[in-house]
Amino acid sequence: MRLRLSVLALLTLVFTLPSGAQSADPFGAWMILPDTAQLVYLDANGTAGDLTLPLPDGYAHVSQDEFAVSPNGQTIAYVVYRAGYTQPAVAIYGIQQRSLLADFAPAGMLFTSLSVARLHAFSADSRQLAIGYLTEAGWELAVVDLQTFALAGRLTDTTPGLDALPRTPDSLPVPLDFRAGNRLAFTVYDLSVTRAERYPAYLWELVTGALTTTSAYETPVVDVFPATGEVIRAGVDARLPLSDAFLPDAHYNVLWRYSPALGTAAPIYTEPEWSLTAARFVRNGATLLVGATDGFQTRYKLIDRGGALVADVPETQRVYDAIGTRTGFLYVTLNSQSAPTVIHVDLSGGASSALWTGEVSASTPLLLWVGSSDPLTPYFSDAGDYTLWAELAPAISETGNPITAIDAGSPTQVPQSALTIGGKATIATSNGDALNVRSYFGTQYEIRAKARPGEVVDVLDGPRDADGFTWWYIRLADGRAGWAVASADDKQTLVPGENSVPLTDQNAPASPSLSSGLSVGDMAAVDLPETLDSLRLRNGPGLSFEIVLLLPDATLLRIIGGPERVDDLTWWEVRTPEGNVGWAAEVIGAARVLVRQ
Repeated sequence: MRLRLSVLALLTLVFTLPSGAQSADPFGAWMILPDTAQLVYLDANGTAGDLTLPLPDGYAHVSQDEFAVSPNGQTIAYVVYRAGYTQPAVAIYGIQQRSLLADFAPAGMLFTSLSVARLHAFSADSRQLAIGYLTEAGWELAVVDLQTFALAGRLTDTTPGLDALPRTPDSLPVPLDFRAGNRLAFTVYDLSVTRAERYPAYLWELVTGALTTTSAYETPVVDVFPATGEVIRAGVDARLPLSDAFLPDAHYNVLWRYSPALGTAAPIYTEPEWSLTAARFVRNGATLLVGATDGFQTRYKLIDRGGALVADVPETQRVYDAIGTRTGFLYVTLNSQSAPTVIHVDLSGGASSALWTGEVSASTPLLLWVGSSDPLTPYFSDAGDYTLWAELAPAISETGNPITAIDAGSPTQVPQSALTIGGKATIATSNGDALNVRSYFGTQYEIRAKARPGEVVDVLDGPRDADGFTWWYIRLADGRAGWAVASADDKQTLVPGENSVPLTDQNAPASPSLSSGLSVGDMAAVDLPETLDSLRLRNGPGLSFEIVLLLPDATLLRIIGGPERVDDLTWWEVRTPEGNVGWAAEVIGAARVLVRQ
């Protein structure tokens, strides 16, 4: 495996509208012309720039369909080949620099996941790129760190302990979603099956190497709304009507919506006589563009989140590709002269316009990215006039049966009493610690909030069992919500009722002389009080050692050494998700700042 580096810096890219031009939605969009490898930049007024993707030294061809652009619009990944379309590599190109940053050429690589799913190959912060690929020996899945151009993670079909993963000559891992908490969702696609009822899907935790199954990504054609992390995908639900007209291919009879906040998926729309092919979030996530086929023709329609029809896309406007914008969507079609055309549909004003038209018989463009014309301003938001999601059948939970994971200890269960959905609970923790409130039930998921001892919360859902804990979905007084454990370390942390914890227990401060149960091999999280803005990571155990890194709140760490007692503090050697190693204090003042996960 080789990762060749030529340029490191990623610079800010800003495109501006022509002088005097105004747009209610100042978006920018990248598309690719596959036959010429020309990258074209569009805005609401039309074409605003272009560039031709270069070939690294020794390469002769650019792939026709293997491309991806980072969420910030500044980096593009694309596949190149040597003469005779042999020995492919993934080129990584800086758009602002107009130069190659690196190329990634694993030994024996034959085919990549970018041809199957290109819209979500990059992490949301544009700092990582995930590529699945077939090799002469099997399959591999790699995550490239775009700051250091080193591998941040790698799985193969021969990784020890992963015997349950599919291994056929046609198995291809397809990255689909960089989830919160440094986790990557992927499915193992079978290239020999056009449309299977479902494909095995997994969540890969990049820090610990833990791999769990998931029902949220069982088909590779998904869309993720950046502002909320919600996922939509076509799939099968046997609880709703199915047609056998699409055999031997599966009939994707429903559109599934997965909620990372609740960890549940539900069918929101069904086509009993047509098979759904693809779906996109459009109009800032408020509307969905859904494609369906009867085996002979494909049609598209717009529905709202409740499954109600908003509009049909005319059958004369054959949709070859589409991507959502803040006020509508872009799509590629052929005009009456059979020239490819990119249409901008503004659903807020009911208008549409042609942004670009190519040559007759030219290759059909691929839409790669839509974002703000100012990359420092988030483009999509979760503030919209949204219809409530439909639920055509009861929601099901995302499952997470562990395949392999680093042992994180054996938490102790405490029998729960009287916690009920719709009731109240009071936070109770030891040593003044906060209770982590996570995006999903499981210790590997993102910490959304920290509930302080004595805080009263609403109980909204539960219980769920995961990682040896019982979890409840709670809402804090400020409106933030997530999953929290009902007990930990022999102590009930969610006590039924309001103000049901004695003040002496609520406010007990942390003490450097009392162990939190940390040990080498554990995962820990940085838990900062309001008086601290970061945790100092030093190159040795003691205040005299140099500070090498400032760790923000909720940073996940692996304990790799310690403890050492120096300067009246307990120090642990830790490793960050990026591979940085240093020493951090467990308790500062009255706050325990390293908390076992």
